[in-house]
Amino acid sequence: MSRNNHKFQNNRFDHIQPLSSSKYSDNELEKKILSIMIIDEEKQALGIDILTSEMFFILPNRQLFNLIKNLKQSSQINSTIWFTYTDIIEYYKKVEAKLEYNALTYEFINSIATTLADEENFYVYAEELNNLTRMRYLESFFVEYNKKIQNNDEANFNQIINDFNDFLAEKNQNKFSNSHFISTEEAALEYRDEIIKILRNETEQNVLQSHFYTLDKYIRGFKPGQFIILAARPGIGKTAFALNVAKNIALQHQKSKNNLVNTLNSQENKSENERPKNIAFISLEMPVSELIARTISSTVQIPLSFLQDPKRLFAQRDLQDKFDYFYNINIDSMNIYFDDLATSKISDIIRKIKTLVKQLDNQLDFIIIDYLQLISTDGNNGNRQNEVATISRALKILALELKIPIMALSQLSRTVETREDKRPQIHDLRESGAIEQDADIIIFLHRDNMPNTSSSEEDNNSQNNHSTWKAGVKTTITIAKNRNGQQGIGDLLYYGPTVTFFDRNLTRPDQIENKN
Repeated sequence: MSRNNHKFQNNRFDHIQPLSSSKYSDNELEKKILSIMIIDEEKQALGIDILTSEMFFILPNRQLFNLIKNLKQSSQINSTIWFTYTDIIEYYKKVEAKLEYNALTYEFINSIATTLADEENFYVYAEELNNLTRMRYLESFFVEYNKKIQNNDEANFNQIINDFNDFLAEKNQNKFSNSHFISTEEAALEYRDEIIKILRNETEQNVLQSHFYTLDKYIRGFKPGQFIILAARPGIGKTAFALNVAKNIALQHQKSKNNLVNTLNSQENKSENERPKNIAFISLEMPVSELIARTISSTVQIPLSFLQDPKRLFAQRDLQDKFDYFYNINIDSMNIYFDDLATSKISDIIRKIKTLVKQLDNQLDFIIIDYLQLISTDGNNGNRQNEVATISRALKILALELKIPIMALSQLSRTVETREDKRPQIHDLRESGAIEQDADIIIFLHRDNMPNTSSSEEDNNSQNNHSTWKAGVKTTITIAKNRNGQQGIGDLLYYGPTVTFFDRNLTRPDQIENKN
């Protein structure tokens, strides 16, 4: 559990407070927790660390918790001091203490100290108390919004749903994690079992290879719950690379069919590996028509300019055959779900993703969002850095909740262009603080020389630059952060006419048949 992270954050729902008559409280449970905190030094420290006063619904219980907490925090000499029953009574004798904690009495403190409770169940008690607290807030939310629905003729369904999702995200930050130490022997045995499973190909079925060797050799595939940032300056090909990754993942079950290792595995293992992968691609910048044109272009290597000019496309038999091939072969097995959102609110994005997860029976495998800086929050706090921090954290939490890797594309600040060394650094990410903290993997694309640095990516993909593009343009890929692996750097080749990246030295774009 991340310590001191459970207190409900000040936010737009601070005005929603528990009802005074809420049924979601348990006086005996609160007393048991306080009793254990008085008689057990370790549990006292733990209770102060993971509990907050608002979790204690009964006023005397809440005041006693605050008294113990304040005593602990005021002990600046040694924060490990344990305040016993005697210490609490001695402090309560002070006049100022009686005034501050006016709901307490000697009899009440005595009754708490003599309450029977099992110290070993302290964490279970704390989780129950936490759940009751969240239920009180949920109850208050429904009461307030029921009034809005009843009394406001202009109540908006989507806005209420957005508020509800935001409310859950805010209050759901209060979570417990009962982690524990394990011995070297236990850890080593578990690790050996994982290695055996990998050798038998019984694991890592949920690990998604990008099928770019330069990238996969460092990150070892995208894993459930990861939050990945892909960043570059405009015109380098962020969207193209993300679409290439989506295409490769969507079609990786086809690659596995011809893999000799898979043919030696049991039918049970093969079935999961060969299941078509489902990818959500959310674009806040390009319409679906452009995204699918790029996907077709890179999949069957038809220059994008020909797709944008159908007369030229169908004037060449080989390109028409490629076009037909995509619709006859690839279309049934490429499960990429595109969405060019009309709204950029993070709550809408999360809601639509969760809806797709349900529609796919929890078999959504990968999510790409293009791009991070275009997303907004529902509130306007006037500070874009804080807003991006909220968005970044929400996406990381979503990845963990759904157990799906999420890749978010990101801009780089213009300062990178003013330096002599123009290779991107993590601090070049726009509003970088929270992004750097939340991301498990940060990938940069960089190009020293562009065919036409004054033009857009679309212009650079045109046939006017074909002579420059013919052999592909060297693009550096940098794994600047890799939480569970090593950092690294490598080279790709970008073939602009078909918006396709290739591993350098493995595939040569100028060997691709391409008639102009």
